[in-house]
This record gives sequence, structure tokens and C-alpha cells, in this order.
Amino acid sequence: LVVGTMVIGGISNNVADLPCATGRVIALDKRNGSLLWKTRMVPDRTQLIGSGQLSQEDNKSYEEYNFGAGVWATPSYDENLNRIYVATGDSCGDLEKNPEKYPFGYGNSILALDPKNGKIIWAYTHTGNFSIGDFDFGSSPVIFSDKSGKRFVGSLSKSGAFIAINTEIQDKDTTVTIHESDIINGDKGWKSQIAPASPSPHSGGGVNSASFVDGLVFVGSGKKSFATRFSGEEIASFMALNPANGTVEMTYDLNFTPLGASASANNIIFFSDGRKLIALDVSATGINPSPLWVSEELESIQ
Repeated sequence: LVVGTMVIGGISNNVADLPCATGRVIALDKRNGSLLWKTRMVPDRTQLIGSGQLSQEDNKSYEEYNFGAGVWATPSYDENLNRIYVATGDSCGDLEKNPEKYPFGYGNSILALDPKNGKIIWAYTHTGNFSIGDFDFGSSPVIFSDKSGKRFVGSLSKSGAFIAINTEIQDKDTTVTIHESDIINGDKGWKSQIAPASPSPHSGGGVNSASFVDGLVFVGSGKKSFATRFSGEEIASFMALNPANGTVEMTYDLNFTPLGASASANNIIFFSDGRKLIALDVSATGINPSPLWVSEELESIQ
């Protein structure tokens, strides 16, 4: 992501979170590559002790080397508010094994950062009663607005939920924490459960980066339990969501989970189904509307 004279990117491991690495967002000077700022998704040991969040006794056994909360995908930039949005994967180590004892860090989160210095303006951490314990946000956040002009930033979690946060949350001296209840009751956003929870991007929420086209949010999910094609086989899907509340306006069944982002041009949305590319009119509604065309099998385009 290029913002002015900065190149901004996220850090995870070379295979998302296998093994875990502490997530970071960094800004480099695009003219010479020098580091301008770095923001950790989990505070380091010195910061935690200094703030009183980690006692000297706990410090003796605290595992710092594999925090997790990696930034898997490219950040997004909000020109209107001059903010950067990032999404993170799971926490690891002590943060995952004992979250009550170590309640810090931003695993499974969507965050807004100040591009001038990397300060975290607000943060939402996804929680819920999911037995899988794995609800990474593995996609780039998408910025969109509803018909009233209210603006959101959203991302798909492997919990199967698409989470949207109201972007107008004010910049404070300290980081604003957005709770799950703020999303459920609609105070600061909304949540749409478009697929079941699963640790695999092929059989649950997935890691598809959404697109905002012609007043709709388009996103692909993994295999879903409430749709079948033949012989009881579960299938994946590509959906259009209402930007105001996440209501599903269109569903197109797929044989394969779309891992890569969709693209649009001239009121046409393009997305993959395994080795096939599909073109669909963005105004299509309902279940399995007729596509404009489906390509022959190509090299893998997921």
C-alpha cells in the first residue's frame, strides 16, 4: 500500500501463521526504504511490564517469541479520514492458551491506524462462542458506504462472519476499544453470518477480500452448511451483501472456495470457481442468477 511518500505493509509468517510470528505494520520511505515507523499487533515485554499489564513473576514464564496476530493481507487506506485499516490472524503462544491471564494484543482484529506515526486509533477484536478457536481475518479490509452515506470498513473472518465497523469513530488520546456487543447491537457496525465457522478457508468463512461495487458488498465464502448441489455435497458461495446491515441480496453457488479477491469493471463483477472465471452483472439478485459468461477451465485462478 502506497500512501504519499510511504510504503505500508503488514508482517506475518511466510504461510500466514504457520508457524506464528508477531504481527506488525511497518511504514517505509518509498524513496530510500528507510523505516519510518513500526506498530506491533502485540506489545513487547518491556511495554507490558512498564504499563503494569505483565508482572515480574509472570514475566519469567511469558512466551514472547510467537505472539501471532499476523497481518496476512494488504492494508487499506481511507482518504476521507486519512486512516489505514488492517486485519489480523490468530494470537498464539500464551495469548492463545491463557487469554484471561494475558488479555492484551490484537489477534483476530480489525484496526484503524494513523499513517503519520502508526498510532492505533481504534481496534475491534472478534470473539464468540466458536468451538474452532480459529477466526483469522485473512483478507484486506474493504471500505464502503450505505445509501445514507454512513461509511464502514469490513472484513471476512474464518468464523463465517463478515464484520463491518463504522469508520466515523473519533480519534482519541487513547485507543478506542470496540466490543463484540457494539457490533451485535448495531451501535458501531454490524455482523452478517454468511457461513459456518471453520479453521479451514475452504470450509467456512474463508479469506476472500471483498469488493464494493454499485452499492453492494461482494464477498466469497467457503463451503456452507445451508446449501447443497447434489448428493448432499456442501458447496461454496459468492454473495452480495446490503452495506447497511449485511443482508444477503444475492447468492451464487460455487464448487470451489474463492481465495483471491473479486474484481469489477463496467458494472460487471468477476470471481473464480476453481479454474473457471465467472462474470456476473452487479445488479443480479436472488439465488444463482444467470451469469453473463463462464470461462473454460484455465490454470488455477483461486
